[in-house]
Amino acid sequence: MKKVDKPLEYSEKDYEFMNSLSSAILQVTPSKTSRVIKIWLITIFVSIIWASFAEIDEITRGDGEVVPYGKNQVIQNLEGGIVEAILVNEGERVEVGQDILKISNAKSVSTALTNQMKYEELEAQRQRLQAEANDLPFEVVKTDSEELNKQLELAKKLYDSNKLEFEAKDGAIMEQINQKKQALTEARARISSLQKSLEFVTEEIAMTEPMVKEGVKSKVDFLKLKREASAIENDIEAAKLSLPRLASMIEEFKGNRSAAK
Repeated sequence: MKKVDKPLEYSEKDYEFMNSLSSAILQVTPSKTSRVIKIWLITIFVSIIWASFAEIDEITRGDGEVVPYGKNQVIQNLEGGIVEAILVNEGERVEVGQDILKISNAKSVSTALTNQMKYEELEAQRQRLQAEANDLPFEVVKTDSEELNKQLELAKKLYDSNKLEFEAKDGAIMEQINQKKQALTEARARISSLQKSLEFVTEEIAMTEPMVKEGVKSKVDFLKLKREASAIENDIEAAKLSLPRLASMIEEFKGNRSAAK
């Protein structure tokens, strides 16, 4: 067998004659420190091997907000208003149809009452106008709404007032129509009378003209007869011209009466 040389052993005095580096290398390391170093080296080695083969999850930290996809619900009120009470707490689970908050409805109630009153007023007006348009009596039918009953009473008073006013206007128009008809009848009668008078005067002129030539009748009287005949002719022409005017006025009054109905 080959002989293995044992390491040289040095005494403390030998170390004193060596330099500090050689002395530190040759000095024996304490056993406890050696064990700790070995354990530390083994741990590092095992950690390196484990890190080479083990799967390590990557962890990233950050601030964010978790939002469930497709389940967002926007809560809003169509009319808007003042929130009077919140009936749920933040993060609390709610069910479909559950009341979440209470909104003051004072404005909505006021608007609803105003619209209701306007509707009842228009309903009473509709009934009145329908009765007036069809020339029917307006009768108030009591309902469960006091406001509608009040509006119907006001509509009945207005209906009666309008009816009296209409009757007065219609009577005045009828009076004018009758007057014009009377004037038209009188104008026609006047024309007939004037035509007869003209015939008599013309006949008298024809009888007087030979007498004037013979000197029996005065020429002045003859001229008076001719002037009288001319005046009658003018009156007849004026009366004839008034006939179309009077007929037109009668038709105009009749049209006004029909439009007023």
